[in-house]
Amino acid sequence: MSVSVQLDTTKLDELIKTVPGNKSKVVRSCAYHILGNARKKAPHITGYLRDNSAVVENGDSASIEFYAEYAGYVELGTYKMYARPFLKTSVETERQNFIERLKKEVIK
Repeated sequence: MSVSVQLDTTKLDELIKTVPGNKSKVVRSCAYHILGNARKKAPHITGYLRDNSAVVENGDSASIEFYAEYAGYVELGTYKMYARPFLKTSVETERQNFIERLKKEVIK
């Protein structure tokens, strides 16, 4: 079971179709920043969870993926183990930075 977050920019695309700028650059940069923060926050007894992760770029969108089979259980918890969120909290932390970068880089 892998855990990933995908930044859906469909509504953003509709809003800024005619606005010049490089949205892909901002999305990619923020995705790598989220990955870096999530790796720092991920529990790391062996480092396997932290080290088996990547940003997968898909044109104007990007996914942050953790490939350890237990990543979802760590992030969300189970009935026997409390959740230790590392990815969701990293996305929430990056939210304001993403908005500010979009304003600066895309909407000029």
